[in-house]
Amino acid sequence: MWDNSKSLFLSRYLLYLALFLWQVPILIALFGEIPKAIFNTYLLNYIPVILILRAMLKFLNNIDRGNIFCAENVEYLRQVSWYCLFSGIFTLLGALFEPILIICAGVVGFFGLLMRVIKNMLTEANLIKRENDYTI
Repeated sequence: MWDNSKSLFLSRYLLYLALFLWQVPILIALFGEIPKAIFNTYLLNYIPVILILRAMLKFLNNIDRGNIFCAENVEYLRQVSWYCLFSGIFTLLGALFEPILIICAGVVGFFGLLMRVIKNMLTEANLIKRENDYTI
């Protein structure tokens, strides 16, 4: 049966896979050809994406420990949303030279907005939990 621990394991595995695959364009650039505008956009986004994956891993670790409605998780979601918005802006700059990147910028920007909404929802849930903890 599929349970929460298997789901967390799969999520963590996929995040580590994404972290590994995020390094592949560097290898391709060393041994092959990548359009310069796309590679420069990749370099601009390198740090924000690493920080996104790091914050998501910390978020999953908190969930695994049972800390779901906590201020730490709200902070991780806030970080992910800002890093996504920064990445979207960097990708939009790359779209000046490679028009296809405008689609990527839109997707990343939308993901950042989605994370903002989820962060706001988790903030409210955290407040309700804290209020219920004080209720007898």
